[in-house]
Amino acid sequence: MSARALLTARLLAVFSLVAELGIHLFLLPDHLRAMPYMGWLFVASAVIISAVLVGLNAAGAARSASYGIGVVVCSVMFGGFVASRTIGLPMGYREGWLADDALGIPSLAFEVIFIACAALVLWPSSDHQPLELVGGGARRLEREAPRRAPSAPWGPEPRSTDGRCRQRHQKGAMARRQAKAHQ
Repeated sequence: MSARALLTARLLAVFSLVAELGIHLFLLPDHLRAMPYMGWLFVASAVIISAVLVGLNAAGAARSASYGIGVVVCSVMFGGFVASRTIGLPMGYREGWLADDALGIPSLAFEVIFIACAALVLWPSSDHQPLELVGGGARRLEREAPRRAPSAPWGPEPRSTDGRCRQRHQKGAMARRQAKAHQ
């Protein structure tokens, strides 16, 4: 995936989370009055979404972790919304599909958009080579050479691609030469 596509996905993810945050903050007072535990869940989701938004502006592992946390939060909110409309939640909390000023359905759409953007960014590309997020772009991670098992238990160690095996071999050869010279 190109750096431009990654940036577009991140901007779309940020937009969807900002919309989610706005919807939850708008509905917060009603939920605190009607069912306080639901209101506090809205507060918790708003705090977590805000932290994810901050993390999406970070680089590297922090951004990837933010996408992961955002996927979990959006999945839980999606499931909670559907459960509150179908089987109900604790303390008899159950609403109609178009309750809450009909903001629930767009909220579901924003959650799905965020999850899709996160999947595009975090999922390995079509050639199954993972991407490393760097600043505003991405680069392909170098693939390690496949390691072969020795042909017999007493066979040579698999050679690593980082040069440590070569260094050990050179040190061993030097030690053998020095021992031979001293004899």
